[in-house]
Amino acid sequence: MLSSYLSAFYYEYEASKTFATRCSQYLNIDVKFCGALGKCTRFQEKEVATLTVKVNRVVESKDNKTSGNCPLPQIISLGDDVLLNNVIFSTIEEQIILSNTEQSFILLLCELHRRHYPRDDITEQQCLAYINTVIRAIYPDSENEIKSSSSWPIATETLFRRSLLEHNSVRRTERALSQLEELSCQFKRTSPSFSERSPSTFFLSRMPSIWTLQVEQGRLLMKIGCYKSALDIFLLWDKWSEIIECYIHLNKREKAEEVIRSRLNSGDESAELYCSLGDVTNDRQHYLKAWDVSGCKSARAMRSLAVTYMYTDKDYQKAIECFEKSLEINTLQVNVWFTFGCCCLQAKEFIKAENAFRSCVRLDPDNFEAWNNCATAVLIQGKKNIALKLMKEACKYSYENWRIWENILLISADVKAFHETIYAYHRLLDLQGKYANPQVLSVMVKDVILNEMDSTGNPASNLRAKLLQLFGRVTASTPNDAVIWNEYAHLLVDELPQTTYTTYQRAVHCLQAAHRCRIQSSEGPWEQSTKKCETIIDGLKALLDLLNNPPKLKNDNNESNEEDQLNTFIQSSLATLRISIKSVISKMKIAEESILSTDVQDMIRSSVKDLNELLIDVERKLN
Repeated sequence: MLSSYLSAFYYEYEASKTFATRCSQYLNIDVKFCGALGKCTRFQEKEVATLTVKVNRVVESKDNKTSGNCPLPQIISLGDDVLLNNVIFSTIEEQIILSNTEQSFILLLCELHRRHYPRDDITEQQCLAYINTVIRAIYPDSENEIKSSSSWPIATETLFRRSLLEHNSVRRTERALSQLEELSCQFKRTSPSFSERSPSTFFLSRMPSIWTLQVEQGRLLMKIGCYKSALDIFLLWDKWSEIIECYIHLNKREKAEEVIRSRLNSGDESAELYCSLGDVTNDRQHYLKAWDVSGCKSARAMRSLAVTYMYTDKDYQKAIECFEKSLEINTLQVNVWFTFGCCCLQAKEFIKAENAFRSCVRLDPDNFEAWNNCATAVLIQGKKNIALKLMKEACKYSYENWRIWENILLISADVKAFHETIYAYHRLLDLQGKYANPQVLSVMVKDVILNEMDSTGNPASNLRAKLLQLFGRVTASTPNDAVIWNEYAHLLVDELPQTTYTTYQRAVHCLQAAHRCRIQSSEGPWEQSTKKCETIIDGLKALLDLLNNPPKLKNDNNESNEEDQLNTFIQSSLATLRISIKSVISKMKIAEESILSTDVQDMIRSSVKDLNELLIDVERKLN
């Protein structure tokens, strides 16, 4: 086991696997992941599959024995009002007794797994499965369960590793902090005695030292904002970088500067200290000094200098040069790649920005902002189809972000990828409840009517049914947009192969709704606007034209009185149109009397003249 640990420490992962396999063969056990039904919360009624570790023993071990009165470190209970202290399994097989060596071997597998796989939530859950298997063996949940023999060092290591993994969970952070404090306090206690703490099994474990425990406790305190308590711990162990960080967060920059200068005066000249001094004093000369001290190898010095040029001086070209030097030294700086990309966007270096954001998502695929910014850089270069693909990648990692869906909507409409456009519009309606973009709808209606080809090479008219469904949702949530009602009517009139009576009726109602939207009070004094008056008159003319020239109707209900229904509907609609025209004329005449501007009065007289001619046509049709 020691050989496996050492191989992993020196990144010889294949050798570490080989040694671990030999340990497994020697112990005659097989450790694998498996799923078992269990409950994780207090109020959970239905059991769900939960990850755990199954230990299969090929040959019964001779040193397996249950625990006697061997003292162990105190385990801290969770005490949460929702989560259980441990997962309660219902389908797991009878608990197997683990010897000290087997417990240590499972912890070895946990460490190798942590080193072999990326640091993410899945890896943490898998490591917790290993650790919880050992904890269940040492600290059973009930007195009826068999308790495996263990030792103080192995139990300490197990609880320490669990605390390191649990501090990322909001509900388990308090237990992790309390457990670290308990483990560090046990070193000061005289009871149990040294001989009772199983020193013979010390080298079977990687039991953490007291300074390791307390430093991790301090880092966890920093994470939850308790910088004063963390500072006391770091001062005890001379953790200078953490001490400086605590002073900065406590707004004690003069103390941080004092600590840094004392370290420099003691002969500890390092690039890290000079960079920290630059952060505290906001003096860029210290970054340049750090760069010289490191022999031009300090990635942090160039990174800090680049940030200064970017945010303080707004000198993006110098910032780009410093970012490039920093990333040339260390290419694994995810946040630096992102900031570098933003700097390139500001400097209009779009090719460099694209490359920077691509490097960022290569290291951190979940960063939706990097995907989004990469799409922006690509879009500015004119590569719209690639930008659309990048935007779709961004929405995978931030599916509820309406801004990304709006970007997808606009880009897909521009490249005629109307399937994505319609889907994006539906998502925006789902997320916001109310969303209107008349320009995008107009583009789609125009292409459907003209039967243009979309990005896939298929006729846009194939999307007519889906577009009608979308218009139904849009008009229901946004009933006060005249342009949307107008486009809805155009799409309805274009029904193929023939317009049915029902569809024709809906189209007329849409144009009537569009007119009501144009003259509503929220639009302001439309009587004084030439453009608005022209739009109103054009809308009334379009409605009259539709009523005067109905398309050849297809009887969708096979009723014999179709013609009578049509004539009755047209007459009723013409009567409504006549009332609407008279209302508009009346409002414009009132406005003419109250307005002193000669130009506006002339515009109103011209509009009234056009409306009177339109009114004559309507009355002629009615008679």
